[in-house]
Amino acid sequence: MTVFITGTDTGVGKTAFSYELVKYWRAKGYNAIGLKPISTGGREDAIRLWEASDKRISLDNLNPFYFSEPMAPAIAAELEGKIIHLMDVQKAITHMVEGFSHVVIEGIGGWLTPISRKWLLRELVQILHCPVVIVAHTRLGYLNHTFLTIENILAADIAIKGLILNQYASLGVVPMAIELIETRYNIPIALIDDFRKSPFCCPQWLEDASSNSL
Repeated sequence: MTVFITGTDTGVGKTAFSYELVKYWRAKGYNAIGLKPISTGGREDAIRLWEASDKRISLDNLNPFYFSEPMAPAIAAELEGKIIHLMDVQKAITHMVEGFSHVVIEGIGGWLTPISRKWLLRELVQILHCPVVIVAHTRLGYLNHTFLTIENILAADIAIKGLILNQYASLGVVPMAIELIETRYNIPIALIDDFRKSPFCCPQWLEDASSNSL
């Protein structure tokens, strides 16, 4: 089973969720790994996934495309005189997932983050042919960001496995907000809080999918 973790924006909790999911899968005995194919700025997110994964795999393999400036990959790469080629990223991911039964691929930024002048993150997921889990932080304006993200993913004919609403350091989610999302899109939703204060609880819809993939 392979899932791509995307977000409605940067800083919404993609890494926290990806880290916990990889740890959870490995604790259940699954041969799981977490990948961060592209990162900019610090490598902290990639390091967290590496710590949750099989450390016999090098950090550079889990995070093959890294650029020092904390900007969109398209810009950060060109500042170093480089260009990210979509097929190179696909090949790196395809090579890494071989031999693993459960794979978490964490994106960068939001769904339409540009990875080059020509390609968006969306196009990478299209050629990977894997379903998406969306992470949204429940700060003011999240419904608009969530709807925009869902609409674009569906328009790209990509399957949405489910939606994670991250309530950490926010006012939380009112029941009507969940109803609005479920009524319009009919996708599974899970609410999460601060991972540091409570054990990770894998959403049932993701638990079922991960068990069925064996």
